[in-house]
Amino acid sequence: MIKNLIIIVLSVLVIFASRKKLKSWAKKVAKKLIPIQYYRRLKRIIKGDQDENHDNGHPINLHPIFPVLSKNQEKRLSEAIRLTFTGDLILLKDMVENGYDSISGQYHFDSMFKYIKEYYDEADCNISVFEGPVAGADKGYSTSCFDDGILLYLNFPKEYAEAVRRAGFDMVTLANNHLLDQGIEGVYHTLDELDNIGLAHVGAYRNEEEKSSVKIVEVRGKKIAILAYTSFCNYYQTDFFFESENRHLTNIIVSPESQYIDETLEAVRKDFEKAKSLSPDLIVVLPHMGEQFMHFPDEFQKYWCKIFVEFGADIVFSDHPHAVQPIEWVKDGDRDVLIVHCPGNFINSFTKYDGDASMMVECYLDPETSKPFASAIVPIYAYSKQSRSHVENYSGIPIYKLMKDESICPELSRYECVRIQAVQRLVTKTAIGVELGLDQIQKRYYTFPDLGYVRHKTDRLPEELFGNRDGIIISKLQSNNKIAFVGDSLTEGSFNGGYGWFEPMMQNYPDKQVIRLAKGSQTSKYFKENKKAIAELKADLYFLCMGCNDIRYRNEAICAINESEYVANIDEICQSILEIQPSADIVCISPWKSGNYDPNCKTTLAEKEKLYNDYGSALKKYCETKGFVFIDPNPYIDAAVSKRDRRYYMLDHIHCNADQGIKLYSEAVIMSC
Repeated sequence: MIKNLIIIVLSVLVIFASRKKLKSWAKKVAKKLIPIQYYRRLKRIIKGDQDENHDNGHPINLHPIFPVLSKNQEKRLSEAIRLTFTGDLILLKDMVENGYDSISGQYHFDSMFKYIKEYYDEADCNISVFEGPVAGADKGYSTSCFDDGILLYLNFPKEYAEAVRRAGFDMVTLANNHLLDQGIEGVYHTLDELDNIGLAHVGAYRNEEEKSSVKIVEVRGKKIAILAYTSFCNYYQTDFFFESENRHLTNIIVSPESQYIDETLEAVRKDFEKAKSLSPDLIVVLPHMGEQFMHFPDEFQKYWCKIFVEFGADIVFSDHPHAVQPIEWVKDGDRDVLIVHCPGNFINSFTKYDGDASMMVECYLDPETSKPFASAIVPIYAYSKQSRSHVENYSGIPIYKLMKDESICPELSRYECVRIQAVQRLVTKTAIGVELGLDQIQKRYYTFPDLGYVRHKTDRLPEELFGNRDGIIISKLQSNNKIAFVGDSLTEGSFNGGYGWFEPMMQNYPDKQVIRLAKGSQTSKYFKENKKAIAELKADLYFLCMGCNDIRYRNEAICAINESEYVANIDEICQSILEIQPSADIVCISPWKSGNYDPNCKTTLAEKEKLYNDYGSALKKYCETKGFVFIDPNPYIDAAVSKRDRRYYMLDHIHCNADQGIKLYSEAVIMSC
């Protein structure tokens, strides 16, 4: 306790000193003496930056309802030019060693990319950061595993570069802080090796002529100009890069407080002028900048991203923090500019500080205008198997594949499952501003400049569920074209991102028109008051799913306080529907049951159970009298939920999740009639 207090006090004093520039060595002292988790957290607090528990610059919405991809959006995405950006391609010491095969005497690194390669195969151009030299075996390979007390000098076997090329990468930037880990000759050797294997590169140069030539990549007939910069190189002072004999090595960007800021701004401006003179369809910037292990951009990143946008960048693919950071759409006049602050490492063995969490970013370009109109992220988990005799290199596995393909990892420990869930939530919340659990797992997560996150439709139910049944619900679904679902939170999907309970069922009828009128936390009295709006949906088939909140809340002001009043409310809604649409079919769902320990229900469990039975029985009798279809899916749901961990289906006491939960509820409706 005393030790921690001393550390905190020291942290505050030293960071204040650093901020006020009272001592030039203050920041170095802080990083040496103070544990990194204290240092970074306190620095954020002192500077007024956001902590990891805040929204990382994205608006907070505790229970958002996400829009669903339209057919037009799906078509536009499928026709788009697709660029991908993956974070640092890096080999620490143990990764080099794990890639060595003692029998053949060769290095093998293809396994690191095998699970994500299909994404690269689907894209038109794949870009990444090759963060380290290929300087030859005689220099010795990477010296450290990072944070192990050994100075880190990177150097990769040439087989790694070859594996990167085979994985599908088309372009890499070499402008990074490890560029000169093996000296200037190491830079030249790296350029030769990449040229030999046909891996295009930018950000490091043999001479001024190479540096002054803007890199142009042609993708599906479009010319893309690529500019690359780094904010520093390890073991070298900034002055080094402004000496005449070294200026050609790379492009340096500096702090606004640097003595070189004016010269740097002018150099960057001229780079953009040269790029524009070549009449490219798109300008992409690849800057290497930011503070390590931070989940949001620092002031340096924000400053230079603003400059790049002002100078004409269409896309900024930034990196270096080795941590996932936000994706941002910025308006510049009539342009939508995509900024990726950092995707994290592609993969490495240093998994502290969320080093096992990263993402691949996809950018979608309009094939007519060449401009970005959408982006997507693919959350990635760093995974490695270990046996008594062998340790595999970490592989970058998309979390979607990890959850959907059991052949990849047939057995995952409980710890791994918990960590994968945490990585999924971290990446989605940080990158696109919405925290998505594994129940909302998708192959990729799309964002649009004016819409934000837009989700896929859910999966279909198994066809055999329909083929083996001749039930009345299936008959009604087949014979009607416009189908309305009216109800409370389970119909709205209030707590799971907007995934209504009916979606898996309706995915098996893709040609049907589905409309929804739903409002979470509402009772039958609310829907009775909105009966005109319900009727004016003019559907051929109505599913009425309400009543659970009447039972749970027991508030005379807003609830049907007994079964007679409940049925009267339902009847008013039905009569309003039939006045406008006399031929409409109506299906009434018995009130969904809530589980034990429902915080919104003050009655005893026995009293609540009796109310459910009374309301359900009264609704059933009413439907028999009117010729409507009545369904009570609760016994089917209870039987399934009781056989396994409730969390497999449910988010809480009543709300089903967006995966197995809504599938169960759809299945229960079909199987209960």
